[in-house]
Order: sequence, then C-alpha cells, then structure tokens
Amino acid sequence: VRRDFDLARFQAKSEDVGPIKLGQFVVSSSMLDGAAIAINEQRFAPNAVLVVTADEFGAVADGGVGELLKSLPGVSLDSQGGFGDAYTISMNGVPAGNVPVPVGGFDLASASPGTARSVGLQQISISNYSRVEVAYTPTPETTGSALAGSVNMVPHSAFEHSKPVFTARVSVMMRDNDRSFHKTPGPGRTPTRKVHPGFDFSVSVPGNKRFGFTVSGSTSKLLTWADLAKNTWQGAGAATNGTTLPD
Repeated sequence: VRRDFDLARFQAKSEDVGPIKLGQFVVSSSMLDGAAIAINEQRFAPNAVLVVTADEFGAVADGGVGELLKSLPGVSLDSQGGFGDAYTISMNGVPAGNVPVPVGGFDLASASPGTARSVGLQQISISNYSRVEVAYTPTPETTGSALAGSVNMVPHSAFEHSKPVFTARVSVMMRDNDRSFHKTPGPGRTPTRKVHPGFDFSVSVPGNKRFGFTVSGSTSKLLTWADLAKNTWQGAGAATNGTTLPD
C-alpha cells in the first residue's frame, strides 16, 4: 500500500530565526548484567583473555567448574583415577602444575596431599562464582609458574545487581549404569541408594553503594562405578621361601 506524505516547507527569514529549545533529555545509569560485564572486561583487557559468565552454559547439576571449562578453547581437563570427573586443568599442553587457578586474583591452594602445585577442581563450586577469566598471555603481576596461562575465578559481588537476586536449583544425580531409585547392593556390606538429590542456591543483596553481601551454597552426591583390580595373593609382597610363608 502506498502512502504519500506532503511535508510543509518552512522558509524562515533571518529575523525569525532564534534559539531553539529542545525537550527534556534524561540520562540515567543502569547496572550491567553478567554477560555485558564479561564482554566489556574482555574488550578492555590488556592481554589475550577469555571471560565467560558462570551461567552462560546453563545450569550445572553438580556445580562442577569443569562442565564450563571443558567448552573453552585451549583448556583441557584431566580426570582423577579414571572416574571421568574433571579434576585438574591444563592449558595448551602445559601440565596442571603450571596452570594457576586463583580466586579473585589470590592463588588457591590444593587440598590434596603432596607438594604439587596443581589445584583440584573438587574444591570449587560454580555457584560461588560470577565469571571465569582464562588468561592466555601473562601480565606483569602474573606468577612465573603460569607457563601457558591461568584461570581466575571471580566470586559473586553484590554490586553487580541493582536489586536483590535469589537463585535456587534442584537436581537429581545418577549414572547410566544404575538408575534405580531403590537401594541396590554395593559398594559396601549393606545396600545403598545410587541416585541422590542435590541443590544449590545463591543470594546477592546490594544494600547501598558501599555495602552488600552474597551467600551461596551447594550440595551434590554422585556415585561413580569404577573397575578395581587388587592382588590378594600373599606371596606378592614377601618371599615364599622364608619363615613368614610356606614354600
């Protein structure tokens, strides 16, 4: 459908031209959401860094950080004991001992015994953090052990929201090889349940411009089957021709 609009031409004389007063123009500020914060942080970063929000890949049932990190370029995850759960982080072929995992810029110590520098991901729950920063090139304050980069976990901040935010999720954890909701034999003497519920929550309350608080928590339990071969023959650890065992 065609519509013709005839606009009247205004020919102003020199004496008719005066100051033009515009209408009211209000400039207001608003809080950025998590994705916008991550994009702007990556844009203005002085080094090559990838910043993603913790909820960008959807809900994570067990709160594992590895479910998010496994989708990022240059990052590979190592499992513990062949169970398949993400345990340590390696970047661009560099071992996990040379990939620091700080929290808010402060190094996170490993809870595993030994003197290795690798950080176990079982210590970290994604419900506690707002963003993940994967730095591929170092900056002057980067520790010397970061040969291929580092993974910084940014905790939740109440000042990232303009109003209180409460988030809660409920999940059910199970493995494909045992999806029974009843007690079944193993792994100990008495039958146990193999399917367990889990939940996580996060509360962020901005009080004013100078004070705010966040509270988060999570719990999950997942039974993982694993094949185990153990030598129970007594002669494996001691000679059979001595006095401890028969010939």
